Order: sequence, then C-alpha cells, then structure tokens
Amino acid sequence: MSKPVSFDLSPDVAAVTLISPKTSSRISSLSPRQEDRLEAQGKYPRSVRLGIGPNSRKARVLGEVLDWNRARIAERDGSTT
Repeated sequence: MSKPVSFDLSPDVAAVTLISPKTSSRISSLSPRQEDRLEAQGKYPRSVRLGIGPNSRKARVLGEVLDWNRARIAERDGSTT
C-alpha cells in the first residue's frame, strides 16, 4: 500500500519543483502511459527532459500537475475557474 502524497509548498516552489513520473501518476491517479497520451493530445502538462536524447529521464512540474487536478475538480463541480 502506498503512502499518501502530501505537498505543503508555496505556489512559487511548486512552480519550479520537478517530480518523477511515478509521483505524477500518484497525484493524478493516471498511469504514466495515460499521462503521456494526454500530453501528446495537449490535455496534460508537458514533461521536462532531464537529459539529452529521446530516452533521457523526464519529470513534470508539480504546480502544473496540481493545477490540472484542480481543473478536473472544477469541471466536475461546474465551475469555470
């Protein structure tokens, strides 16, 4: 069983904090592959390559993933924010 993910960061810190695909997946409740598919469609935050080349490690920006989650909740609640 996984430990819950908890972030208590200022928006400025979240905007520059890179997280692994595993952590991003835990936050979004999507598989890493589904995150990649949605990213390719422009529907999920873009990943950041941490090295050179197509097989380099990648990460996502924590603040962008959290914003994506907030937008899904707003859609569910009928909010436009």
